[in-house]
Amino acid sequence: MLGTFAFNRPAEAALSVEFFYENLEPYGEWVEVADYGYAWSPRDVAEDWRPYTVGSWAYTDAGWTWVSEEPFGWATYHYGRWIRVSGVGWVWVPDTEWGPAWVSWRRRD
Repeated sequence: MLGTFAFNRPAEAALSVEFFYENLEPYGEWVEVADYGYAWSPRDVAEDWRPYTVGSWAYTDAGWTWVSEEPFGWATYHYGRWIRVSGVGWVWVPDTEWGPAWVSWRRRD
């Protein structure tokens, strides 16, 4: 059963994209991606890894929030967007706007 959690959002004004470069370096590589610029690719993940699979959803004061069990999750699931790049795999494109999770929901049979 999921409970309601308080989730403190960091101050957006004090954050810049450059902040992520050094802080995510231990967990992955920064790569140049056409049309997106620098994006971050996680290191030491399974070949079939994809975003939003190692962790769980929790209902918080910000709505449904992804709570990652990955050491890079504090950034990659709350700022920026994940994209799948042919020949590279999943990469994260940073942004400075915080969100509980940057996903689109859909339903199908």
